[in-house]
Amino acid sequence: MQPDLEELAQFSGAKSALHDSFWQVREVILIGNGQPWVFARSVLPQQLCDMDFAELGNKPLGQIIFNDERFVRRPFQLSCLSESHSLLNTLGICKQRTLWGRRSVFDFKQLQLMVAEIFLPDCPAYSKQG
Repeated sequence: MQPDLEELAQFSGAKSALHDSFWQVREVILIGNGQPWVFARSVLPQQLCDMDFAELGNKPLGQIIFNDERFVRRPFQLSCLSESHSLLNTLGICKQRTLWGRRSVFDFKQLQLMVAEIFLPDCPAYSKQG
């Protein structure tokens, strides 16, 4: 997988490092109660993968970045997926309702990484309270 230009545009100074070999893309589906709840796509600099994340394997990325003070999250960007969004077809999701997502860039030392999450139809984030 390769990051797209819109993803790379989120990074400061990324214009000088647009070559695909500088980045890795990680996609996962997060499951809760046996149901797919979140589709997550992360764009990671190869340098971080070679050093601090060399042993990441199947470990959750969030377990690391949300529990390490050296990762500083920038503000969220929120999005709403339209019925025609290609990701819905890729994931085999029939448009049942508006799907929401968020992404943010994290600063880590001189590096940056991006995490984007789409909350899938069975995600409890859509359940009505009270």
